[in-house]
Amino acid sequence: MSTSTNLVSGLSSGFDWRSMVDQLIAIDQQRVTIIENDKTRYENQLSEWQSFNTKLLSLKTAAEALTDPESFAACQSSLSADGDSAAEDLVSVSVSDSAAPGFYSMTVEETAAAQRLLSTSFESSTEELGLSGDIEINGVTVTLDESDSLDALREKINNADADVTASVVSYETDDHRLSLTSAETGAEGISLDGASDILTTLGFTEISAGRDAVLDIDGVTITRSSNVIEDVIEGVTIDLVKADPLTDITLMVERDINAVSGKINNFVSAYNAVSTYINEQQNYDAETGETGGVLFGDGTLASVKSDLVNTVLDQVVGVDADFSLLNFAGITLDETGMLTVDDAVLDDYLESNFNDIVGLFAAQGATEGENLEFVHAGSAVEAGTYAISIDQAASQGTATGTVDLTGGLGADATLTVAVSGYRAVVDLDAGMAIDDIVSAVNTELEAAQAEIRVGSEFLYAGSGELTPLTAETAWDQVYVGGTAANLENGDTISFSGTDHQGGAVSGSYEINDVTTDTVQGLLSAVEAAYGGDATASIDSEGRIVIEDSEDGRSKLTLAFDTSGAGGLTFGDIDVSSDGSDGSRAGRTALAVSASDDGSGNLVLTNDNYGTSAAFTVEQFGAGSLGLVDGEYAGEDVSGTINGEEATGSGQVLTGASDADMTAGLSIKYTGDAPLETAGTVTFIEGVAEKFSRSLSAITDPVDGYVTFKRQSLTSTIDSYDDRIERINELLERKAQRMIDRFVAMELALSKIQSQSDWLAGQISAAQSGWEFNR
Repeated sequence: MSTSTNLVSGLSSGFDWRSMVDQLIAIDQQRVTIIENDKTRYENQLSEWQSFNTKLLSLKTAAEALTDPESFAACQSSLSADGDSAAEDLVSVSVSDSAAPGFYSMTVEETAAAQRLLSTSFESSTEELGLSGDIEINGVTVTLDESDSLDALREKINNADADVTASVVSYETDDHRLSLTSAETGAEGISLDGASDILTTLGFTEISAGRDAVLDIDGVTITRSSNVIEDVIEGVTIDLVKADPLTDITLMVERDINAVSGKINNFVSAYNAVSTYINEQQNYDAETGETGGVLFGDGTLASVKSDLVNTVLDQVVGVDADFSLLNFAGITLDETGMLTVDDAVLDDYLESNFNDIVGLFAAQGATEGENLEFVHAGSAVEAGTYAISIDQAASQGTATGTVDLTGGLGADATLTVAVSGYRAVVDLDAGMAIDDIVSAVNTELEAAQAEIRVGSEFLYAGSGELTPLTAETAWDQVYVGGTAANLENGDTISFSGTDHQGGAVSGSYEINDVTTDTVQGLLSAVEAAYGGDATASIDSEGRIVIEDSEDGRSKLTLAFDTSGAGGLTFGDIDVSSDGSDGSRAGRTALAVSASDDGSGNLVLTNDNYGTSAAFTVEQFGAGSLGLVDGEYAGEDVSGTINGEEATGSGQVLTGASDADMTAGLSIKYTGDAPLETAGTVTFIEGVAEKFSRSLSAITDPVDGYVTFKRQSLTSTIDSYDDRIERINELLERKAQRMIDRFVAMELALSKIQSQSDWLAGQISAAQSGWEFNR
């Protein structure tokens, strides 16, 4: 009790020692204030470096927009017409960077149109049609049930993804007709097939004929099924709007000088933003002694400025000397470090010396010597001309037969060619001559294929494993091998998988009546879940099959959960290794070609070069092609660039990563023999490429100038935080020690005061007693 009371400063002593302690600590605390001020200064510098780094990255982006020669290929188009119609009323044109400047004359003879069919009249669109069976629209099957109405048929057609749009047109309350409009224009139109009784009842007639577009370009008549024509003039898309054979249109494609000039001006503006920032930071007023910014006198900032100015003034090697410096193109550097663009001079040169301006800015490569092509230059490649020596030319994997097939194949044979796990299987008949064999093999190798996955379980309709399951099998008749599936009303089959692109797919199917519902109901549910991107079926051996609707490499998958469906199982639905079950992996064309070696022998050659371009050959059947089963691969090019080590990949030779001058420099050698003096490759490092490289070194997030500076500042700020924390801890302990001593003093004084009060009391009592007895 007395201790807590005595903690009040001066309670016993009458001396406010706590204020004195606070004042003493405050004096010591000035050291922390000094450090905090230094910390704030470094924090401000760090903030400025972060801001400066943003400006540098903007300059880097602007420079990189000019490093690729393709970035100068911007084109624009204009149209004019001679006739009664305005050009823009007849066509619209868009151009890409791959377009080449030129003039073209055009006449729109005819625009493409979509075919439209209209059915016979029906009194109601909602009453049952009483039609049952399948019709095919553009090769897509649409199944009709007797209960389907005209409206229901419309929905089925629209959901079938048959490249038509179905609609019901109600001309009167008792006159309803089904309209089919082709989703694609062109004379081919809509194909109808299937149950003739259904088609007769629907009674389609043509309302509008499908029509191809006809366009005359430079006197050549072009016919296309679409109004959008993009395969005639490279880089130019022509959209036909209206026909007018009497109006001649002139299309002019020219370089978009404004777009190129805009990129150059963006680069200059980004450079000036950096230069302005540096000037502001380094500014010094001699009269007042006032400095510009918190980075005044910073050595790293001065280094960055020096690097950038030197890059501006650095001459580009390997181009026309008259266009080797920025000032030759109307871009000058003033005494303050700012760039100025004379737009008139620049635009004139873009018109008259376009390639010279490209060479001034971009990174380019050129080769001298037969069979040499420049491919790429990495950031470590220095500008210059380098000699190329080829020790080994690249080769293709080749398999050559030893049987003369001029007189025909002796017996049936099957040839399998595989590339990276993707197979082409070619069935060859006895008697086929070499030309027929080559044609058959190439046809299969050039064909793209959709993926087909097949279930591993064989299912049957009824017992005894005699009749394979079909889509029409009722569910109460389904057997898995020799065992009944024992399905019941209300059983549910769930499924999940992925489509061609890998998108998730899922769904379920419920059996309402096992005696009337058929397997087709499940197949339709699967197809609906895939949205027409895959077809589901049952093969001739009772296995479930799912086939991708799109050719090429696929991510198609399907799996069933039959835990709620008796003993039903479809097994694993996959692609077998040999394709013997009819499954196959989706693929594009295989890069292998068949040919005749001139002596009737079959030759298979990989279209690509090198050790990684391999294919395998496997043969079956009695017929002999004279090929040896196995893997065939080529050889990679080998050689040196500038006498430095290089690595080969196919026909491409690339400077090794540890090469002094040519690391990352790639050339392509298409020759078929070694050549000690193959030629030279010249790498031109334009101004934009120089800036890109310089700024990459400055802003590199791992070891760039700015990164190092920011890390250094951050480390210094952290060290100040540590010092402040340590000093504060010391001052807290110091204050506590002083407080403890003053508290001890207060306690001692309190005790003395208490004893004094006791003695005074005793003396007073004794005095009172003495006086009383007296």
